[in-house]
Amino acid sequence: MKRHLLLFCAFTFSVAFVVISYFQSGQMGRQDHRYQISILDKAASYNTALDRETLMVAGGQYISYDRLTRLAVEYTNYVQSVFDDNVLLGLVMEKRGQIERLKMQLSVYRNASRNSVGLIHTLKDPQLLVTLSDDELAVLGTLSRAIIARLTARDAHSRSGLLQVLDNTRVHGDAVNPKLKSLRAHAKVIAKSGVDLDRLLPQITKSHIPNRIAELKEAANQMQAAQNQVAGNWRMALLFGSLVLTALLIRSIQLVFLHSAQLQALNRNLERSVAERTSVLQKTSEHLY
Repeated sequence: MKRHLLLFCAFTFSVAFVVISYFQSGQMGRQDHRYQISILDKAASYNTALDRETLMVAGGQYISYDRLTRLAVEYTNYVQSVFDDNVLLGLVMEKRGQIERLKMQLSVYRNASRNSVGLIHTLKDPQLLVTLSDDELAVLGTLSRAIIARLTARDAHSRSGLLQVLDNTRVHGDAVNPKLKSLRAHAKVIAKSGVDLDRLLPQITKSHIPNRIAELKEAANQMQAAQNQVAGNWRMALLFGSLVLTALLIRSIQLVFLHSAQLQALNRNLERSVAERTSVLQKTSEHLY
C-alpha cells in the first residue's frame, strides 16, 4: 500500500511538472525577442531625434550645438553599451563624425554670414558709397543681393546664383576698396561652406542606420520564428508525455483499488476459513468430551 502511495505521488509530481513546462515553454524566448525589439526601437528613435535636431541646427532654429552634441554622445554610448553589432556601431560613429564636420562648417558659414551682413551695411553707408567707383558700386549691388538671397533661401538656386556672381564680378588692383574685397572673400566662404553643408546634410539624415536596424529586426523576428517552431515541437512532446503520464497515473490508481479489493477479499476469505476451522475444532472437541 505504501509503495502504491509513493508511486501515486511521483506520478502526480511528474504530471504537474510536464503541465507547467508546457505553458512555460517559449516564454524566455519571447521575452528576449521583446527586449531586442525594444532596444532596436529605442535606437531608431534616437536616430530620428538626431536627424531632426541636425536639421533644426542647420536651419538656424538653434544657435547652440549643445543639444545636438549631447544627443550624439548619448546615442553613441547607448549603441556601444547595448548592442554587439559592429556594423551598427560603425554607422553611428560615422554619423557622429559627420555631425562634427557639420558643426565646423556651420560655424564657418555663420561667421562668414555675420561678417558679410556687417560689411554690406558698412559699404552702403552714404559717406562710403560716394567713395566707390561705378564698377565697385555695381559689384557691391550684385554681390550683396546674391549673398542676401543665399542667406535667406539656402537652396540650390541661390547657391548657384552666388557662385555665378562670384565668377562674373572680379575686383583687382590696390585701388579697390578693401571692405569690398573682404566682402567678396566672405562670399566665397559662404559659397564653399554652403556646398559642404548641402553635401553633409543628406549624408547625415539619409544614413544606412535605419536599414541596419531593419535588418537586425528581421533577424530577431526570424530567430523568434525558429524558436517558436522548436518550442511548438517541444510543447507537443510535453503534451504527449503528459498524456502518457496521465494514463499511467490512472492505471496506477486502478491497480491500487484493484489490489485493495483483492486484499479485502483475501482477508474475508481468511476470516471465513478461520471461523470454519474454529467451528470444526469446537465440534470435534465437544464430540471427544
